[in-house]
Amino acid sequence: MPEWLHEYRNVFSKNKSERMPIWKPYDYAIDFVEGAMLPKPAKVYLLSLAERNSLDTWINEEPRKEYI
Repeated sequence: MPEWLHEYRNVFSKNKSERMPIWKPYDYAIDFVEGAMLPKPAKVYLLSLAERNSLDTWINEEPRKEYI
């Protein structure tokens, strides 16, 4: 990290980034309808193999952090 950003070190903390933010009054629940049809998965745009591998890694890491 560049020295000029050291005062913001806590913003870039990997440890702090791997936790959910504190609940706020304006947070809201998403109510799902039991048995509702889900949209078919679709590719929004093509990814290179490297991009796809990176995306797969990210998707596999997020549940561990309870983000998804």
